[in-house]
Amino acid sequence: MAEHFDRFPLADLPEEEREDAWERAVVHLVNLVVVRVEASDAWYTHCAQVLSWFLSRWGVPPERARSLVDDAIGGRFGSWCEPAESVVQDVAEHLAVSAEAERM
Repeated sequence: MAEHFDRFPLADLPEEEREDAWERAVVHLVNLVVVRVEASDAWYTHCAQVLSWFLSRWGVPPERARSLVDDAIGGRFGSWCEPAESVVQDVAEHLAVSAEAERM
């Protein structure tokens, strides 16, 4: 996962570019998890873990990262089905805004 996390070097980006990078990263990671676990039973639990690790990697305290991820996902992912791209995008936007605010 570290290779995927490091594709989005948030620490090196100017402030005005970070929110967009957070958003792109979240979309990438959600889609990666869906493919890797084939959207199986409770795939979203693994997804939440991966997103929490990603936020922690970029400076959000682990407990807070989990809370932000849970708020962003908000029960919108379900077992045995891939999420609609619009849902993934909405989760990514919500998490990007929250994560960037947390780092400031």
